[in-house]
Amino acid sequence: MAGVLGVLLVLFGLLLPARLPRIVAVLLMVLGLGWFSDFEMFREFIRKPHVITGYIYGNGVEVATTEQYKKDGYLKRVAFRTGDDGADLFRHACRSCHTISGYTPPKSAFDGADREFIASIIKAAHLLRGNMPPFLGTAVEAAKIAEHLHKQMDHRPLAEIYGLQGAGLGRKSYEVRCGKCHVPGKESDKSKAFADQSASDLIGMVLAMLAGIACLLSLLDYLKAFMRTPAIWALTVGVVLSLGALHFFFKKKFWPSGLMLFVSMLTMVYARRTVRLLKLEGACDPSSLPIVPQWSPFILFLICFVVMLAMLVYMFRLFFRSPKPQP
Repeated sequence: MAGVLGVLLVLFGLLLPARLPRIVAVLLMVLGLGWFSDFEMFREFIRKPHVITGYIYGNGVEVATTEQYKKDGYLKRVAFRTGDDGADLFRHACRSCHTISGYTPPKSAFDGADREFIASIIKAAHLLRGNMPPFLGTAVEAAKIAEHLHKQMDHRPLAEIYGLQGAGLGRKSYEVRCGKCHVPGKESDKSKAFADQSASDLIGMVLAMLAGIACLLSLLDYLKAFMRTPAIWALTVGVVLSLGALHFFFKKKFWPSGLMLFVSMLTMVYARRTVRLLKLEGACDPSSLPIVPQWSPFILFLICFVVMLAMLVYMFRLFFRSPKPQP
């Protein structure tokens, strides 16, 4: 969308401004603001739990003062106290990212929960999904924030709050009580990978597998010829590497998983090219077709590709060099 907006703005805003209808100008402005807000939201989330990577957390705590906060707590650093320590602590440690029921609210997670559960979640904030900064206060301060939040939560049981029973209630309970840290199938136990999938999900996977097998068998005579080429070994290696990549992915070893997946993709490309040449044999030889290079699109693609790689390297360096939050 950004590319389309850029072309339209250059075309009508600079080259043909007199031909830009007002309604189109308003539409471009709305689209531009929408894209900008989307970009800001994306930028906000990729840098979490920091505002400035490695220097300051999202709640304004400097990384260099982490040990001091652990020792002294938050309250000693609250300049203006209202007399309600729980509310003051929430504003100082949490309010920059959370409101009670508006922006990234804790209400949906804490409705129906007791004070002890809320306090335990606060103290383990750095373990939650979503890259939250660690809670650096004392256990007493966590209890005060929990008390402040508990007063504003719905105290009814989850079954009454959501009007659910049976499996539906169990699924919702897991979502709001466990799902903030845990995702079925994401831990080292790969046997649980299908635990949270519905019947339609499993049927879709089985149908996709059957479609792949049917496509392979549809090659018929070409399949026999394919099995006499080195590509059959490449295909076998690719399948093995794909399974290995899946294994390392569940082990959370992303570098070997990504490398194995990349090599398996190369073997699949080679196998696909071999099948295509076998099917075209006698009818068309792609290597005999004249090639007329178009250098300007290639140069533009190359520039964009290099810029993209540079951005990826920069983001990966930021990610792997950022200090891990201390529990």
